[in-house]
Amino acid sequence: MKKTMIWTMVMVLLSLILSLVLYHEITLRSFLDMIFYITGCLLTFSLFTLVLQKGFFDVIHYSFRKVLPSKSTEREEESEMRRLSDLITLNLSIPFSTGFILLLILIIGLYVYYL
Repeated sequence: MKKTMIWTMVMVLLSLILSLVLYHEITLRSFLDMIFYITGCLLTFSLFTLVLQKGFFDVIHYSFRKVLPSKSTEREEESEMRRLSDLITLNLSIPFSTGFILLLILIIGLYVYYL
């Protein structure tokens, strides 16, 4: 939880800095724009990596390695070929929870902006 809060504060500060650099001012709208981009990147990365870890693309990865072998895969036998889901071992709890908290901040900010 502590790492998530630290990463959330870093992303909020990053969005403030990007808002200042890109828009030359810090307004609620420019801040929410930057939060939107950062949240979108974090959640897209987290969800795509989760899909890869759960083995959705294992069959496609295996078939490409079988049909289009490279020099390193020619030496490997079928039983030694590792699945794509085994190759990706990232902890997704921090980027996903940070993205979700930023999404809540974005929704609250949009509610305040449109009042």
